[in-house]
Amino acid sequence: MLGAVIGLGALSTVVWAAHPLVTLTGSDFEIERSFTAGDPGANIKLDDMGRIDWTDAGGVLTSGVTVVPDEDITIGNKTDDSAFGQGTSEDTAVPSVVAGGVPPNKSDLKKFGIYVEEDGDTFVNVFWTRVQDPNGTTNMDFEFNQSDVVSANGVTPIRTADDLLLQYDLANGGTKPELFLSQWITAASAGGAAASTVCEATNKFPCWGKKQNLSAANLAAGSINNVSILHADADGLDEGAGLDARTFGEAQFNLTGIVGSEECISFGSVYLKSRSSDSFTAALKDFIPPESVDITNCATVKIIKKDDAGTVLEGAEFTIYNDNAPTGTFNLDGATPDTVLLDGAGETVKCTTLANGTCQITDIFAGLYCAKETVVPPNYIGSDPQCFEVDPAIPVTEVEFTNRRLGSILVKKADDDGAALAGAVFEVISDTPDQSDVSLPVTLTESPTGYHCVDGLPIKNASLDVVSYTVSETTVPEGYFGASDASTSAVFETCATRTETTPADADVNLIFENERKPGAIKITKTTKDVNGDPTTIAHPGVTFNIYDDEDQLVGTQVTDVNGVACLADLNVGDTYKVEETAPTGYAGESAKNVEVTGDATCGSGDEDTVSFHNTPLGKFTISYDSLPMDGHGATKATVSCTGEGVGTVIAETDLFDGDSETSSSLNFETQATYTCTIVVDP
Repeated sequence: MLGAVIGLGALSTVVWAAHPLVTLTGSDFEIERSFTAGDPGANIKLDDMGRIDWTDAGGVLTSGVTVVPDEDITIGNKTDDSAFGQGTSEDTAVPSVVAGGVPPNKSDLKKFGIYVEEDGDTFVNVFWTRVQDPNGTTNMDFEFNQSDVVSANGVTPIRTADDLLLQYDLANGGTKPELFLSQWITAASAGGAAASTVCEATNKFPCWGKKQNLSAANLAAGSINNVSILHADADGLDEGAGLDARTFGEAQFNLTGIVGSEECISFGSVYLKSRSSDSFTAALKDFIPPESVDITNCATVKIIKKDDAGTVLEGAEFTIYNDNAPTGTFNLDGATPDTVLLDGAGETVKCTTLANGTCQITDIFAGLYCAKETVVPPNYIGSDPQCFEVDPAIPVTEVEFTNRRLGSILVKKADDDGAALAGAVFEVISDTPDQSDVSLPVTLTESPTGYHCVDGLPIKNASLDVVSYTVSETTVPEGYFGASDASTSAVFETCATRTETTPADADVNLIFENERKPGAIKITKTTKDVNGDPTTIAHPGVTFNIYDDEDQLVGTQVTDVNGVACLADLNVGDTYKVEETAPTGYAGESAKNVEVTGDATCGSGDEDTVSFHNTPLGKFTISYDSLPMDGHGATKATVSCTGEGVGTVIAETDLFDGDSETSSSLNFETQATYTCTIVVDP
């Protein structure tokens, strides 16, 4: 109900300027005083610099002023001045519209104008002009409709609960207009009250509510011209011959003071009409057809969310705060921290961006606010809060936030053949100044083998410059030379996605290729000399072949005078087979496997080593001669030999005259103590 609504508004007081004004407190619009003797009253042109009037001092229409001329209307076959007929009064829900019929002694309206001023409060300023000063009272009504949808009469809008009727009443001969306000009330909006208690002039709904005296509440002020306004000073608002006294009136009302700060209301249409008398039930006569307007005490806040590449972002949630003093900076500390904005239901005002990257909060009152991003989309850095002013003169206040993307760096560790190599450790640091979002250095995680990745790196810094990162190999796989540092920028993709399958080389940020360190195998060859001191001696001149794990020959070496041979430039970590070619007269050893465990060169002292010892072989002969020489008698001998630890070597071998057995045939190659038994056959 309007009475309750008015009670919420802060009262304004009269302002007295250098020349007589009745402008409301907080407004800069000139409403000239007209009720004191000698007052020229309302005029059109700006008088005081720094203020506002219908035109500036040069006669140019003020920006934002809408002037609506009276235009003829066609009803059936008749075209004439627009008017109301058939006893239409203010409470007629759908007025009867006719062409012509305005009595000559009544107000014949010519123009009206409107200017909305947002200066903390919302002030609505209106003017009217008429053909002549009529006899009797002056009763002008401005109807403000929330809807701009026309009613069944095809001209005036459908009325909606809480539409407003501003009544400009001037008694016969009077010079001080009184301004009243009524609210359109329906049975539903009456809150259970009876029509007889809330309607101004009827006992049934819908109706205009009880008149509220805005002038007495200092929520409105009005004026009329007490003297003629010359054509030169009318600035196009006349009909070419100036304006006679009492044919131009103006008024102003404080919409914020009327509806308060707890209810948003918007009007889409306004029109001017005249009543035949000061009675609220008097017949309506002339009217100027409605003009579309956009008057509101609230506005819309539109949050726009993008990333640092300009892509719109869905799913960011913002919470709106009242920007308490000190204003302009988001503050949750101190004596007067910013507080969350609550809606009419006491819920925190929030919005979440849609697929187009925007969300809107409607019906926000004029004031200072801050928006804080309270839910940040994954893989982004949240934006800093922003503070802004909501001004109903600007229907939509846009606040744009930019979220910086978080990316990943993926590196491949490869050997000098390009194969993935395990065992390295990498760290990343930033080369770009003003990169304080992530604590660096940070270690990359290895998965899968040979691939190292780290998430959560800003692609751009707070200045929206691309961040350059340096990647360092801090732990080098054994047997390899480390690679040099390299720089790159983060990629807007997670490690999990990038390593879901083994990445192609083209899909990694960097490839660190490590060259294998060379190793060496030192071969020591010895043999035995029973006459020497010592008896174990170096064995020069022995040939060794070295094979890789695919049994490919990689080198041949011959022992030197010290019994040493060496092969270098072998791969650390690989295993090689070393095989000797045993010299004649020696018992050789089987091939041996050697793992190259570290980098070395021949003679460096840290070669991987292997040794071979060959046993020299001996030879002796057992022979038997039968002594009889006459050709008749003969003997034989039987030989049996065993070796300590080697068992029987020869068992009862018969030797006849002239027979012999050597150690080779007797299998005496193994060094041991042998016992031979020779039995001579008598």
